[in-house]
Amino acid sequence: MAGRAAGRWSPLTCIGTVQLSPAGLIVHEPGEVETLVRTNLELRYQGVGELPRTNPATTADGQTSWEPRDVNLSIHISTHRIILQDETSSLAGCIPLALVQTACEAGGSTLFSPR
Repeated sequence: MAGRAAGRWSPLTCIGTVQLSPAGLIVHEPGEVETLVRTNLELRYQGVGELPRTNPATTADGQTSWEPRDVNLSIHISTHRIILQDETSSLAGCIPLALVQTACEAGGSTLFSPR
């Protein structure tokens, strides 16, 4: 089961895909270990305009509008990637750790990411 929801266009659908089991659990890569989990997070895009559609399912209907915020997410930090999972649907996305240049605490409990 792929970690994408048909018809949704938000920051979570614009990052890497995560494979989920039929039960909605994250399928980890070989040798990957989950080190930290936090719940009740938001992912916000604060750039100008919209992010490109990366999920072909969102382009077919033409009716999906851009939502710059995802809510009710859990974050899973592993030895390989940062995984964000929607707690209310079978949707998950990831950022490989190799692509992370810096990480710092900013704005309290908010995670910021430049375009």
